Amino acid sequence: VLFLSRHASASGTRCLTVHPIGNPRLSVSDQEPKLGGRAGRCPPPSSRMARLLKAVKVRAAQVGLLHNSEEVQGPADFSVCPEATHHGPWLSTPACFVEIGSADDDWGRRDAAEVWVDVLMSELFGDEIREATETDVVLIAVGGGHYAPKVMDIISGPKGHRVALGHV
Repeated sequence: VLFLSRHASASGTRCLTVHPIGNPRLSVSDQEPKLGGRAGRCPPPSSRMARLLKAVKVRAAQVGLLHNSEEVQGPADFSVCPEATHHGPWLSTPACFVEIGSADDDWGRRDAAEVWVDVLMSELFGDEIREATETDVVLIAVGGGHYAPKVMDIISGPKGHRVALGHV
């Protein structure tokens, strides 16, 4: 299951993100999670997450939407990153969110939406059936902040095609 969604953050960082669903940071004795799911539980993540992140980074760069970290961020620049697992819903089916963020001005951006449309159409309806590929490593990240730029570096690296991304 792929949820197309808007991402909100206090920092207002323009980003195209992917994250699995779940509430690993909540104790099972906590009350019902505010954003759905089950406290302390994480459904299986989508096996497509790393592939989606790599593809959206490539497509965003092709259309001039990708942020160049050596320059000051301009009005059209987005970063691409995985996010920490942080909310529901609860499903037993592998799932993830694909998002545009992080502020009201970004959510209606046609150029950002078209990047996701291109990537998702290729992923879901491309010329070849896109099954999960064999991997050498399943990456599960622990620690750090809400965004996971080092995880993005790993899956974008020279051997990133052999890495499947799990929960962050």
